[in-house]
Amino acid sequence: MDTYQSEGSRGQQAANSDSLFGGGDSGGQEIAVGLPPTTFFDGWTSNGINPPGVGQQEDFPGIESTLLDWQFLTSEVGLEIGSGFGRSPDTFGALGLDSAPVGQPPLFPDASGFARSESTLGDVDDIEGLVDQLSDRVGALRIGPHGQTRFYGPTSNFNLVDMPADDTSTVHRTIRDDGYETLERLGIGQQVPAELEQHLTKLYFTWQDPSLHVVDRAMYEKARAMWVEKGEDSSYFSESLQNVISLSDFFADRSKALLEIELDNPTVATVQALVVISGHDIGCKRDARGWLYSGMALRLAFHLALHMDMAAYVEAGSLRLEEAELRRVVFWAAFTADHIWGFSLGRPFRTNMDDVTVDKPGRPGHSVSSEVWIPYTSPKSSDGPLLEDCTEQLSRKRILLCEIMAPLGHYLILQELNAKAVFQLLSWKDNLPLELQVNLDAPTKQYLPHVLLLHLQYYQSMIHAHRPWMSKTLTQPQPQKGPGYAHARDMCIRSATSIGKLLCIYEKQHSLGRMSIHGVGITCSAASILIFASASVVTTNAARQQQQQQQQQQSEPDDVLFYLGACFRALDCFSSSWEVARKTRDFLVMFQRKWRQSFHHHSHRSANPSSRKRGRTIDDVGISIPAL
Repeated sequence: MDTYQSEGSRGQQAANSDSLFGGGDSGGQEIAVGLPPTTFFDGWTSNGINPPGVGQQEDFPGIESTLLDWQFLTSEVGLEIGSGFGRSPDTFGALGLDSAPVGQPPLFPDASGFARSESTLGDVDDIEGLVDQLSDRVGALRIGPHGQTRFYGPTSNFNLVDMPADDTSTVHRTIRDDGYETLERLGIGQQVPAELEQHLTKLYFTWQDPSLHVVDRAMYEKARAMWVEKGEDSSYFSESLQNVISLSDFFADRSKALLEIELDNPTVATVQALVVISGHDIGCKRDARGWLYSGMALRLAFHLALHMDMAAYVEAGSLRLEEAELRRVVFWAAFTADHIWGFSLGRPFRTNMDDVTVDKPGRPGHSVSSEVWIPYTSPKSSDGPLLEDCTEQLSRKRILLCEIMAPLGHYLILQELNAKAVFQLLSWKDNLPLELQVNLDAPTKQYLPHVLLLHLQYYQSMIHAHRPWMSKTLTQPQPQKGPGYAHARDMCIRSATSIGKLLCIYEKQHSLGRMSIHGVGITCSAASILIFASASVVTTNAARQQQQQQQQQQSEPDDVLFYLGACFRALDCFSSSWEVARKTRDFLVMFQRKWRQSFHHHSHRSANPSSRKRGRTIDDVGISIPAL
């Protein structure tokens, strides 16, 4: 309850001008806000006396701006205010008056002067219902035409009543009416052959969407047919989405131009387009745009209430089951994209997920229609057996991986938090279902390309979890806690080597040129660790002999240089599709040259007896060749 203090603390009254009534310190009296202020002054009006704020502004400066007009309570609700006024002299001190003017009624009525008529007693429950709406702390979901949804949280005023469908008179442009003209004005309005569009669409759904599942192909094709053949709008298809899944700069430019129109009245397809285009722009070295697009996708997902569980609306018939499932998929795809790109660019995930009620896709016990993955335009993939697609299960595991790593984006130097994340990562891998497992010792077994990518992301996460602890002194807790820097270095090298092995498997079974943009950042993380290992692994003759003995005992080339070459070869293949891969390769070449020069200079100093008595060995720097 907001109160004013009496005469002794008028400075607080000035600072808290939003409050209207209060109790003084001396009398201990408190006047509650809860009755219609305008009815307080009916007595003055009937006696020919101006109420405060009408003819006495000098006594109540600015009070007219603080009084709320609650006259509707007397006219609509039927709450009657009595005309009797009791004297309450102590209340004048709260408003800066020493006493009430002679011959005038007091400023505030006595509580006994208020009464409700019998006709209004039955309306108490209705009034309380209105108050409950004002006190709502959950928010409201509004479903409009064509399944369009809007979510208004508890702090919004639009969640109090069911508003009619959104007024589209403020939407001055639509894609159907203005899209072609916009593209023509930008010089990108050329007609696209249907065969080319179909080919690019198949490529997307075969190689790109499973890596970050956001578009349901069946619903997309159905909504597209409605748009083209019947001229009907749908929340699950848009021209911007159709262009962006073609994955080239020409179509991406078209999609961006159409998005500027579509954002005036966004749909689920708008979120899908933003998720896809965020990865495209990052692949084209437009990091700022890509990261912003992923953030826009997640914010728009909250705006469309994709974060809410729609089971009740499905049961009520307001939404079809397949629509609710697609909303689930799109929300978590937006979450994953924003997390991955934020982590890749070193920008921690900052979205509050406490209000999210929608479950992740691929939940246990949920029946999923089994489909066979068909390797479109890939002779290598066609040689093996047909594999059952497991997109939903894979999406769920990828989301869990993002949730495990999210805290490390904020507190990379907290050893206890890091240890918890490592434990969760190991448990994540141990609990993978059989169809999502990959055996690095069985490279000839056939694997889905997006399953291989999932394991690539896992090993990159292991690198991120251990890399901050590779330093001997920089981030090590004092006193010593945890396994130490040598363990961190060993785990990073093991994980980087595993990434190299997975890239070799992917290259043999599929084509590295088909891998999604996520593979570029993963390969860079592995290559940087392998460069460190290759530059520091051999410094003395004893170390060379130890390395040769280890290599002779191994049946396969477990050499960091071999897998480092695999990483560079992968980046060369990625460069045909993603410009950022070429930039990454150039960075790694510079990084490798710098490290080799540094270790070459260090080895010369170590070999000079005047500067050091003995050279440092592998054990001195905490490096070992991993036997995987």
